[in-house]
Amino acid sequence: MFDASPLNHFARAGELTALRHLVADFECVTTKAVLGELRKGTDEYPEILKVMDLDWIATVSCDDLDELYLFGQYMNRLGNIQRNAGEASVLAWAEAHSATAYVDDQVACNVGRSRGVRVHARCNSSSMDTAPAL
Repeated sequence: MFDASPLNHFARAGELTALRHLVADFECVTTKAVLGELRKGTDEYPEILKVMDLDWIATVSCDDLDELYLFGQYMNRLGNIQRNAGEASVLAWAEAHSATAYVDDQVACNVGRSRGVRVHARCNSSSMDTAPAL
């Protein structure tokens, strides 16, 4: 489960293919909220648009009752809907589906970990070795 930051950074570096190789053995998903955050940066960084067309990352909604409840819990802890909705949706979906979340926000990492979510603050080959789902 990807938050916006890893996708943003790999896209802007022109390294989405490298990211694909890192996660080749895993099912990859992100949320609609994350894609919405990414779209906000496409005027300044048009290469981010490539993320929207990746066929190896599924887009999931975070809208069933359990996910919405968890989303609310995360928003209460993270605050600011303008800034943290993506992180909250990623962590809520990861918790509901026992997935691993990749985020770079340290507060979000700590909150997710405190709730038992497998959270990685960076995406590299060593963190992929033990992560059963993205």
